[in-house]
Amino acid sequence: MGKSQSEIATGYYDLRRGAKFKQGFSLIEVALALIVLLMIVMIFGACFPLAVRSSQFSNNYTQATFLAQHKIDQIRAAGWANVVSSSKLTGSGNSATDIANQTTLTSLGITDSGQSSSPWTFKSTDNLASFYGSTSTGTLTITPDQNDTYCANAASTCDVATATVTITWPNSGRRSSGKYTLFAKIIEMQHQ
Repeated sequence: MGKSQSEIATGYYDLRRGAKFKQGFSLIEVALALIVLLMIVMIFGACFPLAVRSSQFSNNYTQATFLAQHKIDQIRAAGWANVVSSSKLTGSGNSATDIANQTTLTSLGITDSGQSSSPWTFKSTDNLASFYGSTSTGTLTITPDQNDTYCANAASTCDVATATVTITWPNSGRRSSGKYTLFAKIIEMQHQ
């Protein structure tokens, strides 16, 4: 059985049977497989840091949600009489910008001490630095509800307030900056 030069150059032959067979892969096949594998690894490598950043971003907002809700729960547990300063309500109507009873809020551990004006901070009471770094802030304001008919009437006493809790954190290292604000209504319950 005579084989041509081109047949001999393209493969190996079993000289006993005259059958053509290849052993292993060619260099081009191996190179192409490595290129495809390298591209797949690079795609996953590029997606991994993005997934980590997204996870951290989500974690920041989740933590801020829990902290803000905790602050609202503290305010509600303290009750209207402890949270709202009645002297700031009577006859003030829409002119009152902050009706919080700062002295009581501080004594109950809701806000930081040593403050003289709104918005009231709670950076140390809730140890925000441990979550977001030393330059993070947490603020609280309690204002008359502008949609309440009693608050709109300057001669009446307001019995609905809006508590606004804002948590802000800067971009530091692996954390991206952000801000989370939660609003809640506080209502004075009339016992009859």
